[in-house]
Amino acid sequence: KEYQEKVEKNKNIRYYSLSLPQYTAIFFNTKRNDALGNTSLRQALAYAIDRQLILQDSLDQKGVIINGPILPGFIGYHPDIKKYTYDLDNASKLLTEAGWKEETDANGNKIRKKGDEILNITLTTVEKVEYTKAVEIIKQNWQAIGVTTNIEIIGKDRIKSDIIEPRNYDALLFGEIIKSDPYPFWHSSQIESPGANLAIWANKDVNKVLEEARSLEDPEQVNKKYIHFQNIISQYVPAIFLYNPTHTYPTDIDLKGITATRISVPADRFNRISDWYIKTKRKFSWSIKE
Repeated sequence: KEYQEKVEKNKNIRYYSLSLPQYTAIFFNTKRNDALGNTSLRQALAYAIDRQLILQDSLDQKGVIINGPILPGFIGYHPDIKKYTYDLDNASKLLTEAGWKEETDANGNKIRKKGDEILNITLTTVEKVEYTKAVEIIKQNWQAIGVTTNIEIIGKDRIKSDIIEPRNYDALLFGEIIKSDPYPFWHSSQIESPGANLAIWANKDVNKVLEEARSLEDPEQVNKKYIHFQNIISQYVPAIFLYNPTHTYPTDIDLKGITATRISVPADRFNRISDWYIKTKRKFSWSIKE
């Protein structure tokens, strides 16, 4: 804390923010919770989340809001993908259209019911300060539109064996370290453990596009396939994409030659340290012409 206060007061400091190859999202298990099988419901849940508040309270602004599974700087990044911006009115409208009527329970709490069924979702995450703060915000967001939300925090030593491998969750807030190929995370062949399709979502069009992209060598054609893939994802919302965490570090304002924009781990920021410099000097050069 003392170091941070000194840094904040020092006007000779420049901040660099480097993107990490990972994102945090909420993955839906439609096989465990039948209500989540409705696309309009998942869209409503997406509209109800205040991502900016999550970024502020959970990450101290050390991240970037995202809207899809391919990050900036990766082939196929889609800046014009459909965005589910914070909109409680639209979220409530979609829930009503999906048949979930707004009511009040005996304690005066807003709930959603379809017949005798109460809309109830358990949101699971791993025990990590960043994530536990995020799920508390999401719980408040979802309950504001009448979605009864229960939070389940699982220890780091149990999250894989008890939750991820058996796909034992309704909705899972979790981070994934990604690669340039989204196939391992979204193809239906990866639904069962040890596959990384945490949304447990099968779509024949997505399968076809991802398979075709793997067979192509032309980057432009691959890019088109991945954009099409993301349009499908944004339409059906098998997951809600929240943010891409960044690593921010201070340097002296006179330090130059830092060119990195994306790293895998924080230590990677030193990979091209030999290119860093502080001062330059004039150098006389000459040549002899014949």
